[in-house]
Amino acid sequence: MNRFLRLLAVALGVVGARDARAEDAACAVRYNQSVLSARIALAEESFVGDPAAFTSAAAEMEEALDCLSDPIGTKIAARVHRVRALVAHGAGQTDVAMGSLMSSKALDPDFKFPTGYLPASHDLSQAYGTLTVSGRRRHAPLPRQGTLAFDGLATRAYPADRPTVAQLLEPSGKVVWTELVSSGEDLPEYAVFPRTRIMLASAAGGSLVVSAATFALSRLAAAKFDQPTTNTLEDLERARSSANTFASLSLTTGVLAVGSGVAAVAVGNR
Repeated sequence: MNRFLRLLAVALGVVGARDARAEDAACAVRYNQSVLSARIALAEESFVGDPAAFTSAAAEMEEALDCLSDPIGTKIAARVHRVRALVAHGAGQTDVAMGSLMSSKALDPDFKFPTGYLPASHDLSQAYGTLTVSGRRRHAPLPRQGTLAFDGLATRAYPADRPTVAQLLEPSGKVVWTELVSSGEDLPEYAVFPRTRIMLASAAGGSLVVSAATFALSRLAAAKFDQPTTNTLEDLERARSSANTFASLSLTTGVLAVGSGVAAVAVGNR
């Protein structure tokens, strides 16, 4: 039994493995939201009249986003999606542009494009006012450590049919990684909470308790054979039946406890 308890303890233990993306080698420099906001502003200001400057600013925005040092705010995320909508539209990717525009509208529904930023006659400017935001969601697995955030909102539910800025944050709030996840794209890999292992280990623990309790009851029933008051055949038969029943239950739940515990160890971090 002691060996089983050790196995159960191993099964319940959570090892704090560090995500492989925690330190992205490509990010020699980390950028805060102020830098990201400034680069977005450059893209917004240059879209009309200076295509080269817009392209450069949009690329620098992407660089700052990928290497963001702090959690992104919802308004900043909305601006990121709007700039990406402009980039996709310019590349002839209408569906991608509309998806980004939808993400922007979900975060900032009352926004109106300034005429200096985007002419009122522009396709995207007109589409923004008529787009319907879908409520379809996917649910990300619970991180083993830290918190997930999507477009600046701490949640595990994220859009199923439009892009989102996904972030994994350490318990301290430090950003582990930032990734703009497109519609239908999988999230970056991260260490998840081992739900299957915990469920199996919990089942093992519960079965162990039941096994111990029924074993004790079987011994109590068996002890009636030695009691002076148990002096009729009916009393003896009742005590024997109870002892056998509890012993059988104890054995069954004991086997279940051992099996669940071994399975919990075998499945690892799932």
